[in-house]
Amino acid sequence: MKNKINSQPKTVGLFKFFAQIIAIIIIAITAGSYIGSMSEDPYGLIIGALVGAMAGGILCILNSLRLTKVK
Repeated sequence: MKNKINSQPKTVGLFKFFAQIIAIIIIAITAGSYIGSMSEDPYGLIIGALVGAMAGGILCILNSLRLTKVK
């Protein structure tokens, strides 16, 4: 009996990876926009969305490093 290390097909893992990236970006931009809309600065919404996008990008990089870690 063969011992399978990875039982998932590669396409399922890739789909989960991109789904996580999309979810991280949407949540980060939404949170940044919400926080930015609370400020009294007229450009607070735009600044909050940009900060959220940067945070989402950092989380995506960390997510990809976690998934491509050599075991």
